[in-house]
Amino acid sequence: MFCLLSDSKSIFLNYTQKACLFECTVRQAIDKADCLPWDYPIPKLSWSKDLRVCLNNLDSNEIQAFNAAMDEADTKVCDCMPDCEGVTYDIQVDRIKLPPPNELCKNEVSCLLAQN
Repeated sequence: MFCLLSDSKSIFLNYTQKACLFECTVRQAIDKADCLPWDYPIPKLSWSKDLRVCLNNLDSNEIQAFNAAMDEADTKVCDCMPDCEGVTYDIQVDRIKLPPPNELCKNEVSCLLAQN
């Protein structure tokens, strides 16, 4: 499996796959909403376009449109390789149905004391 070391292709100081996916999502939202909220980092744009700040006033709710575009963005189209230095954990959740406490604690002194 290939990975990507930190480079200057990102708006973030160090490359991570998560940051790359965020930047890709922001780019898609900019394309849809045609603006960027003032508190977002400005991505290194690959297209020449004047970037406006999203407004939120009585006439327009561009910030809400931008946030909706962020939620609808498709990360499958992003070309984000895993980062070489990051750690990925796989999570597994197991559960079983336990019998009632009175059946669990048959003949156990500690259970008898806990129930009193």
